[in-house]
Amino acid sequence: MMIDYFLSIGAFILGIAGILILYLVRKPATPSKRNIEEDILFQQDTLTQSIKVIGIPSSRLWIIFFTALISLLVWFGLDAIFPDARTSKLIISLIIFVGINILIIDLGQFFLNRFETQFIEYIETIHTCLQTGLSLQQSLEFAQNYAGKSIKKQTYSLMQKLQLSADINGALAPLLNRYSCESVRLFSQCVITHYETHCDLTDMFKSVTQILSRRARDKQQIRSKLSGTKYAAVFSGILPYILVPLFNYKDPTWFDPLLSHPNGVVFLTVAFLCQLFGLIWLRVSLKVKI
Repeated sequence: MMIDYFLSIGAFILGIAGILILYLVRKPATPSKRNIEEDILFQQDTLTQSIKVIGIPSSRLWIIFFTALISLLVWFGLDAIFPDARTSKLIISLIIFVGINILIIDLGQFFLNRFETQFIEYIETIHTCLQTGLSLQQSLEFAQNYAGKSIKKQTYSLMQKLQLSADINGALAPLLNRYSCESVRLFSQCVITHYETHCDLTDMFKSVTQILSRRARDKQQIRSKLSGTKYAAVFSGILPYILVPLFNYKDPTWFDPLLSHPNGVVFLTVAFLCQLFGLIWLRVSLKVKI
């Protein structure tokens, strides 16, 4: 018991020390050295994209390492309190490991969707300004004044870089590296094409706004059609935890045969794991990318 206690303290100190060392020695984020045309076609994995959108100054491997470390700390903590509950400790540790990664991905997707929604409005404003005869730089300045809060910092940085630098690839690389979504890619391709060929931006932005508008409309329709399945999945997951206290209140002995059975805890564990797997599977099935 005392050894487990010291092990849990040591693991906790080691985790805190690792976080502090990573914070102190990390290098400032630099734009990718790949060519901007390669970045436009490059597809990041979901976890890496979410980490960049949230702004966490760590790589995917470090995030996985720290989530595993947190799960290990939880294991040692539960082992010090409940030394005999081996299965429960394993399940809780796995849930924490998976849950933290899912939380990071969901937060990243939430911030990315909010950014893309406002960025599409930003592109539409630029298109309207171009139709009136303004130049690209004047259109960017006008759209910057009415940009949403989620994109204002990024669009201002882009506008300043385009004014001070002749390197269009370097100006667009930070925005494309952090927010690797369709609207940013199409916007970047239009600006690059204009700088390289001096073609008319109005027609290109017209096509881009039409594509993005149709895409946003299709995404909204798909979300509306899947909302019923999503609510049904959430209700199905919560329903057992509502019925068990209700049945137990009606009949206090209703749950005793399962608890008194030698394999009762195993049955409950398997049922909980099946429910958790089902919820994760439904969550993956409902994540439709357009």
